[in-house]
Amino acid sequence: MNTEPLTANVDLEYTDKSILLGELSERLDFIAQRQDNWDERESKRPRELALNNAKLMMEELLDAVISAGHSWLTPFISSDEDGYITVAWYKGNTNYILK
Repeated sequence: MNTEPLTANVDLEYTDKSILLGELSERLDFIAQRQDNWDERESKRPRELALNNAKLMMEELLDAVISAGHSWLTPFISSDEDGYITVAWYKGNTNYILK
């Protein structure tokens, strides 16, 4: 079983874009190192296109959140069994998931 560190599911409110971009990039770089069967359930390694698209999407979303004057809630970022990137925000009983 994979024992990698996960992004915390707590309300971490930041407005420093450089720190946030670094955290997002670090997480995606970690996920990019996965190989086929990374979870011992025959999941595929992350697709390069999915990683690149996720990075661009997260940068654009971060820009929009900061430009609107809101605080950033750090998402949980992972990959699924087909090699796509998943991004999820959890707050209380509400889940917001992008895939």
